[in-house]
Amino acid sequence: MGKKDSYTYFKLNRDDILSIVKDQLAHEVDFKEGHSAQLDFIEDEEGLRVVAVFGELECDVNHIDLNEVDKKIAYNGHFSTLSKEADLRQLSKEEVEAIIKRSSRPIWMQKIGGFLKDRKR
Repeated sequence: MGKKDSYTYFKLNRDDILSIVKDQLAHEVDFKEGHSAQLDFIEDEEGLRVVAVFGELECDVNHIDLNEVDKKIAYNGHFSTLSKEADLRQLSKEEVEAIIKRSSRPIWMQKIGGFLKDRKR
């Protein structure tokens, strides 16, 4: 298995996934001198999720109970905070194809198309 199939395959373990999540979340915190972090998976009847805490570099975040944090805070990730109307995963195949088609046209064509559509009204 490899690039010859026109696909690239990945198989990630727990540490790989947490490292990727940590790197992504680190871009969203603004600590001038670096940061400390603790994160882990939590799974229950709500499903699987990652709970994380970041602090200043000199802060010891390892004493923080992530299960308690999980109980006290709401979801605040990019997808979990989308309104149902904005969740593109809920669209039909035709709606997705229309968005892809429209977004793949050059901007000037989109503007002309919008102008002509407005003039028909």
